Amino acid sequence: MPSNHFSVIVCDLDGTLLTDTKELTQATIDTLIKAQKQGYTLVLATGRGNVIMDHFAKILRMDEYGGYVISFNGQRVLELKSGKVHQQALIQAKTIQAMYDFVNDHDIQLIVEAVDHYLIYTPKALRWLQYKVNVRKWLDRLLRKPLRLYPLFNQEVISQMAPIVHVQSVDELNVSAPKLGLSQTALVLRQHLPHAQETFKDELSIMEVAPTWIDVAPRSVSKHKGLAWVSKRLNVPLSEFIAFGDSENDIDMLQHVGTSYAMKNAMAAAKDVADYITSHTNNENGVSIELEKLLKV
Repeated sequence: MPSNHFSVIVCDLDGTLLTDTKELTQATIDTLIKAQKQGYTLVLATGRGNVIMDHFAKILRMDEYGGYVISFNGQRVLELKSGKVHQQALIQAKTIQAMYDFVNDHDIQLIVEAVDHYLIYTPKALRWLQYKVNVRKWLDRLLRKPLRLYPLFNQEVISQMAPIVHVQSVDELNVSAPKLGLSQTALVLRQHLPHAQETFKDELSIMEVAPTWIDVAPRSVSKHKGLAWVSKRLNVPLSEFIAFGDSENDIDMLQHVGTSYAMKNAMAAAKDVADYITSHTNNENGVSIELEKLLKV
């Protein structure tokens, strides 16, 4: 067990703090609020956008205690108490339009994650897959089965947080955005991931964050760089940060903090760079259990 020589707690969201049903458990909420009451600063660092992060920050009372939200994989950092925002580079329209051509060639869904809304392009060849996914979702709800990791954009979860616009042509993508998402079946994404990384290697960082989802961000953006800004604002070195994560977009963050944990359910690449692995998964209050041990030291 590590010592508790840390003053800043950094948590990824999906696969780390959130359960597979995209919820914060009461145990997780209680532990993180207790830590903030004891003087620890809480940072949420995620690939998700601003709107949904505001929702979770309020549940955790981070505005009250002075926390930070790093969204879009580090592109935007919000200091909750002051409202100050630090932003890095955007993905430019010409690059988004080039990605449109790529997904059309390989029948992959493209999600443009703007600051306050989503633009979704679904190639015609995916309409049958979309129909099958919708039927599976309906059956799961009918039979009250747990949420699965469905391919394609999970509109039921996101549409409650931010508006969605379905686009039909490249002309509707003349926008800049903090981040993109690519979604398809795990087999298709893994087949085309190396090609995408090679095609856009000079401009974009392209990482698998779930079997059916790939995050796309400007190459200059990372969670580590977002944390570096927080470190300067707090005048606290990264050596006094403890971080929890589970996927490829967490690796640079885990490598640069003083103490790092990969979740028990994490990708192998995240486990390889972390100092420790949690004893429990995201569905078993993994972060809460480790922090409770450390807060009692």
